[in-house]
Amino acid sequence: MASALGLLVIGIIAVAVVCIAIKIIVALLPVGLAVGVVGILGLAFCDNTCATQSEPVKTHVEKIDKYVEDAMDAAEDVGNKINEYVEDVQDAIEEIDEFDEIDAIKDKIEQKTGNIQQKYHQQIRSMTRQKPDVNLEDILPELDSAISVVVWAYCVASGDENFKPLVTSANDYEGHSAKSAHYSGAAVDFRIKDMGSLAERKELVALIREELGDRFTVLHEDIGKANEHLHVQLRSGTYDKTVAFNKQETTVF
Repeated sequence: MASALGLLVIGIIAVAVVCIAIKIIVALLPVGLAVGVVGILGLAFCDNTCATQSEPVKTHVEKIDKYVEDAMDAAEDVGNKINEYVEDVQDAIEEIDEFDEIDAIKDKIEQKTGNIQQKYHQQIRSMTRQKPDVNLEDILPELDSAISVVVWAYCVASGDENFKPLVTSANDYEGHSAKSAHYSGAAVDFRIKDMGSLAERKELVALIREELGDRFTVLHEDIGKANEHLHVQLRSGTYDKTVAFNKQETTVF
């Protein structure tokens, strides 16, 4: 009996506890629902706010990335330009070196040309005779070719292939007229009065004039006089009359 009473008491207490728990749950349910709703709304609001707030940040980050990318591209372009400029400078230096080499080659050519011209001049001079004090050194190079033609013509006229005409004046005698072609190294005189008759001498002059052509002026001067001579000079306008030619220095009249 006691045992049954104990079980009954325990049962009543359990039912009471369950009822109290149910009442508590029912009482707290609205609060829980409210908290849940608030929580859900808070999360939603937070998500929206965070999303809203993250948009400008994202935009700035993208802009920064773009600036960085542009800067890197610009730096690469600058680097490429610098490389191009360096290459241009190197090419210019190589061209300068080439110019230096060309100048050196030109100097050598001029030196060799001068040496050849000097040898030719000495050869031409050896083909003539010269009166004392005749200066054949300070004549223009073009006259050497004219002298060779004169020598040839004298050899033909004399019938002697070893004949050497006499040079009576070049860039020397002070008795020439002012601004004479002689003082510019552009004229040479030859003795002609001993080259046969007057007709033969005139024929010799005509032969030389024909062979030398328009570049030279050929004159038969002082005919029949003691100073009769053949005058050969560069044609006027083909040399500078205002300059006294000298291989060492020049003098302006």
